[in-house]
Amino acid sequence: MSDVRVPCIPWYEAMWFVDHDGVIEDCFTEDFKTEEELLSFYELHKNDKEKYGWKITKRGYGFRVLKNYLKKRG
Repeated sequence: MSDVRVPCIPWYEAMWFVDHDGVIEDCFTEDFKTEEELLSFYELHKNDKEKYGWKITKRGYGFRVLKNYLKKRG
């Protein structure tokens, strides 16, 4: 886990899900100080077999999403 402590406004967050120990959709997050750190982490792990449902965001006060880096396909 990074050394970011909220509130470090804004901050960058990677969120993903993992199914393990018979529990479906365990949610994990990792916080970053910079966009570069966030995107580097995502590029390194986006194809990990056990990780899915990624949300890569820039966050602000009240955990508000300021930017979503992954566009939803509609």
